[in-house]
Amino acid sequence: MNVTNAFDFLGYTEKDFDKGLNALQLLIPGDRDRASENIQKILSGERVDDTEFTALRKDGSAFAIAVHANPIVHEDRATGLRGIIIDLTEHKRAEEDLHREREKFRLLVEKSPLGVCLIGKDGYYNYINPRFIEMFGYTLKDIHKGREWFKKAFPDPEYRKQVISAWIRDLADLKDDESRPRTFNVRCKDGTEKVICFLPATMASGDQFMLTQDITEQTRLEIQLRQAQKMEAIGTLAGGIAHDFNNILSAIMGYTELSMLEIPDQSFIVDNLNEILKASHRAKDMVRQILAFSRQDKQERIPIQLIPIVKEALKMLRGSLPTTIEISQHIDNGKGIVEADVTQIHQVLMNLSTNAAHTMREKGGILDISLTDVDVTVGEAARHADLRQGPYVRLTVSDTGEGIAKEVMERIFEPYFTTKEKGVGTGMGLAVVHGIVKDHRGAITLESKPGKGSTFNVYIPRIEKGVTPEHEATEIFPTGRERILFVDDEQVLVEIGKQMLERLGYEVTTRTSSIEALELFRVKPYQFDLVITDMTMPNMTGDKLAKEIMGIRADIPIVLCTGYSERIGRESAEKMGIRGFVMKPLSMNGLANAIRNGIDKG
Repeated sequence: MNVTNAFDFLGYTEKDFDKGLNALQLLIPGDRDRASENIQKILSGERVDDTEFTALRKDGSAFAIAVHANPIVHEDRATGLRGIIIDLTEHKRAEEDLHREREKFRLLVEKSPLGVCLIGKDGYYNYINPRFIEMFGYTLKDIHKGREWFKKAFPDPEYRKQVISAWIRDLADLKDDESRPRTFNVRCKDGTEKVICFLPATMASGDQFMLTQDITEQTRLEIQLRQAQKMEAIGTLAGGIAHDFNNILSAIMGYTELSMLEIPDQSFIVDNLNEILKASHRAKDMVRQILAFSRQDKQERIPIQLIPIVKEALKMLRGSLPTTIEISQHIDNGKGIVEADVTQIHQVLMNLSTNAAHTMREKGGILDISLTDVDVTVGEAARHADLRQGPYVRLTVSDTGEGIAKEVMERIFEPYFTTKEKGVGTGMGLAVVHGIVKDHRGAITLESKPGKGSTFNVYIPRIEKGVTPEHEATEIFPTGRERILFVDDEQVLVEIGKQMLERLGYEVTTRTSSIEALELFRVKPYQFDLVITDMTMPNMTGDKLAKEIMGIRADIPIVLCTGYSERIGRESAEKMGIRGFVMKPLSMNGLANAIRNGIDKG
């Protein structure tokens, strides 16, 4: 065997071969049979493509080689082989590095939280990662032809034109290593719509690389945040309106009550004044609804009968619904007493009725509202997750509208879910209803079929307690002869308050400034037996005035009046040592009882 310098990198010399070492022994044992077969093939004139082996150096270390051999022909007969051995160590290392990089890229792409797709110059999709499939529901086979997929993803032709135009413009304008995210609404394979952020880039080959991110939830949360900020602003505005409106109502109701005390009961004027009071109470309830809506009014649950609430709501509905919608009512004569917040129950009925009317806005129809006492059996309760066996009052709102599809019914009570066109609804109406009903330990059920209308059943637990009585304006109020300091920044309320209190027998001193009232009390702390103060006043609020006054004289009874306040409620006022808490608009009954409770408690 002739050995050239090619064998030097193996660590062998010619002497090693002279001692009987042959070429096959230069390979690891596992490769020797294959190499022997290749030698025979080459000697017989066959072509051999399998040329890579693992060689052994003299020191026992293994490394990759490539062998390219040709037969040595003598007198038309192959007498040996002539070959070249190439050390593949660096080549293999480079291959391994490349493989690792490819594997790393594969893992990054396949495990990426972003959708990834590669689009050829011909517009065909050549690759999409698992997240892309999960995001849209389409496989590579479904969307291989990009144009066909665009028709499915953007079914509205006009919107599709806008998307394609923006995409083409971006790709043409983008420089190397530059990207420009775009957000579009995309129809998925299952029919749902998602808000997707697309980030396109053009590669050196001319192919396009696209990243996609599902920002549906993020967008929803941003809308929710904006809605919350809007509601906060509305709440602040509502508070201001409530304060001013309650002051106006205090004057109207106060002077009406005083007038009724001066007129004989038989006079027809009493009936007229009673109507003014009724209208004022309705206005008072409207203020409560505004505050409840803005989440700034603490809800008060008392035993109430639902019949008058339903009838009152029906009056409001008749004035607001189109004449094409007929209202039908079926109200049983049962007691129908529940422990609930009047404003919230009113809101439930109005929201359900408004939604029902919306489904009949084009063709008209019948809005049916019924109220009945029911006893839910074990079997009936088992069919509804929130319903329990026992006595309930059932409020039913039915319509003859277009009905609700099954897939919509499954999401109907979700916040911000709406089937109304953009700008018509917030998607909060039924979510609010569901929340109120659950908060009252009740249940709400829905029955509907497309084209057959819908029926909502609201179940509120029935109780046996009596209804909380309402005081009439003509009743006899508790009186007294104590000295009272009355403080309010509204002159008209100071005047009406003074007249009311004097009519009740009290000696009254008034101030329209909390600062002046404090100075007066500081000079003459024992001239007064009780202080009545408004909450919302400039320079010094009512709670701060109360604190200052009690700092001067700890035993002085204080009654706090408010129509709206984020700063203080009944419980926190009592913790401060305030003995009475009266909600505006003020009434003689409310003031009379608060005064006696405040003084007599001491």
